[in-house]
Parts: sequence; C-alpha cells; structure tokens
Amino acid sequence: MSWIAGPILFAAITLSTISIYEGGISPSTTFTALAIFQRLEGTLSIVPGLVTDFFDAWVSFDRIEQFLFSPERTDTTVDAELIAFEGACIAWPSDEGIPRQPTLHSLDFKFPRNELSIIAGPTGVGKSLLLAAMIGEADLLSGTIRRPRLDLSFQGQGIELSSKQWIIPKAISFVAQTPWIEGASLRDNILFGLPLSESRYTLVLQACALIQDIAAMEDRDKTELGAHGISLSGGQRSRLALARALYSRAEVLIIDDIFSSVDAHVGRHLLDHALTGDLAKDRTLIVATHHIELCLSRASFVVMLNKGTADYAGETEPLLRETDILVDDRGTQDGLDHSEYEAPLHTDSAQSSASLSDDSSISLNDPRSFASSSQKENGINVYTCTDKIRTNTEAKRLIQEEQHQSGRTKFYVYTEYLRAASAWPWVYWVIVVTLLVG
Repeated sequence: MSWIAGPILFAAITLSTISIYEGGISPSTTFTALAIFQRLEGTLSIVPGLVTDFFDAWVSFDRIEQFLFSPERTDTTVDAELIAFEGACIAWPSDEGIPRQPTLHSLDFKFPRNELSIIAGPTGVGKSLLLAAMIGEADLLSGTIRRPRLDLSFQGQGIELSSKQWIIPKAISFVAQTPWIEGASLRDNILFGLPLSESRYTLVLQACALIQDIAAMEDRDKTELGAHGISLSGGQRSRLALARALYSRAEVLIIDDIFSSVDAHVGRHLLDHALTGDLAKDRTLIVATHHIELCLSRASFVVMLNKGTADYAGETEPLLRETDILVDDRGTQDGLDHSEYEAPLHTDSAQSSASLSDDSSISLNDPRSFASSSQKENGINVYTCTDKIRTNTEAKRLIQEEQHQSGRTKFYVYTEYLRAASAWPWVYWVIVVTLLVG
C-alpha cells in the first residue's frame, strides 16, 4: 500500500497544503507541480523498499556482530595416550558470560586402552556431557582432561588399504545419540569418504546386523537414504552410525547409547560382534548406556555417574561382586533366542566356504547366507559380498538433479500450461470468435 499510494498521497498533500496556506493555487503552479511529481514518482516508489532493505541489513549486521564477539572455541584437553580425567569439573558450553555451576565435578579416573569401557547412570546425570568432554566439546572449569590428539602428518605417509596399519593411532570417532546421516546412499554413509575395502565392508555389515535390512531394500546398499536418514527407522540410523565408526580408521570409538533404539536380541548381536568382536580389536571403545546389565560382564572398566559425580570408576569385577545387577552373559535374554542373529564371525574359513558354497540355499532370514566365501586378512575372518547386498542395476535417486533445455520454447509447454489451467474450452471459443470477427 505504501509503495502504490505513496507518490499519489505526496502530491495530494503537497497541493492541499499550498492551497490552504496561500488561499488558493494557480493552474500554472498546479500543472508544474504535477509534472515534477510525475518525475519524482519513480524515485519515491523506491523509498519503501529502501526502508525494508535497511532493516534487513541492520538485523544481518547485528547477527554478524554477535558471532564475531562470541567467545572463541578453545581445546582445553591435553595430549596423551589414553583418555583420563584428573580432578575435572566440566559443564556444557555457555555464551551468556554468566557464572556456571559444574554439571559434573570431582572426576578422577582414566579409561584403559584397547578395552571396552562403559558409562552408566540415571537419565540426565551427564553421560553425554562426559562424552562431549572427551572430544573437547565441553567447558573445563577446573582440573585436567587428557585425550589422544591425532597428528595430521599421517596423511602424507601413503598408508595403503592393503597395509596392516588400517587403524590410525590417536584418531577418534564419535557416534552421537542423534546419528548424523547424509543425504546419500547407505554405502556412502558407511564409507564416509574412505575407499571401499570389500572384506572390511562386509564384516562391518554383519557386525551391525545390517544385512537383513539391506536385503529388504530395493537397491540394496545403493539405496539413497534422504536427508537425515528419513527413510530409515531409529534403530537403523543408530546401527548405520555405528557401522561408519567401525569401518573408520579411528583407534578410539566414543559411542553414545546405541542400545536404546534397538531390540534386545539386536543389542546382544551388536555387543558380541561390533563392540567386542574382531572389528574392536586394538581399539578403545567407550560406550554410554542404560543397559548396564547387558554389557557389564564384557567390559573391563565402568564409570557409574550419580548426582553430578562418579560414584564408582574402576574395573568391572569388584562391581560385579558388590552389586546385585542381573548380568546377561548368555546367548538369550528375555526368552529370545539370539542364535538366529549371530553371524559366524569366528568360524573356520574352510568350513564356512564349504557350507555356503551352494547359492541355492541362500535365505533372506539368515544373515550367514549372505557370506559366499571367507578369507583371513590381518588375523580377521572376513567375508566377501554377494548380490544379496549389492545390485548391478542403476539405483533410483530420491532427489533428482534439475534438467534444462536450450533453444526456443516447445509447443507442448504451452499446451501443458493450458491443460493445467483447464483453459482448453475458453481457448476454443476465443479462436472461433476471432475467426468470425475476421
């Protein structure tokens, strides 16, 4: 309204004011003023847009100023061979500049290297905060946090995939409670930029119980997942993030509660083959979980958080003797048989090849049937992929790339517009009337 009526109101108000104060206005003055106003109309119509642009720029400058004056992110951790807390008090980051009370305090323990450690405690006690502090994403109020720091000079050493040095010392992989899923294929989300190692890729799929899920997908592991893994369930997203961490070259895996989004039998499978299997060899795993009864017997170190501090931090055996936690160290839990989900990661290579040599016996309900042959690589039993998890056909894309044409506009474009507007009857009568008038 301001843009349209502004010039007209400006002329009307100006002429009215002159007429009132001068007691009248001559035709020469009126027509001269109207000519000038007509010239100014284009300029005056820009004023509302300039005002809008001014406020947009003001808001943008204010946001940039807040960002530039925000505190710098500093890494308060100290380089070490293992993760340790020495009298540490930590809290979630805050930009308000107000004093903060430590969310976790008096933390004094260190996690063993190349072992499975678990962090347990009630909901909201600070398990995710403790994991964030390990990767330098929390504020250290006092004390010391030690963790491995990766030396990026390894990138120039030419480490090949066939080398035994797949695991890079001091490299850290983090599996968040809300998994990060890219809008790419399932395979690309697992590889995450690394080259494809066929044997390791298949072993990761087996360990994370993803083979049955892939077999149910139309394009197998080439299926595009969409933004944030919209086509996957919560458990599938968690297992996909875990698979990415296992496939990575990181020595330290920090995992935030992967058991809450999976069933009990799947959780047992992940514990047996992903967290304590061949893929976890020579790796440090730190897992925050509520399911302490599931993995306590397989862990070597445990931290029990309660009321803002660690009630217990030490080896597992004393805790098992002093507590009445019901530990499930068998193949079944809650009356469920888990043998169906356990892939033969530790079976003999020759026996596996002989039993799975017949492709006609492949069953979608048996993960073991997806392994057609196995071999020994760096002391690990690995299995090659079959067409049950790979497809040779072109995978469908969830997000299609835009296409464009050059040259004149085709006639069918006009007809599609007319058809979409239901304008064919009107066009017909317009043509008839035009011909008759002509």
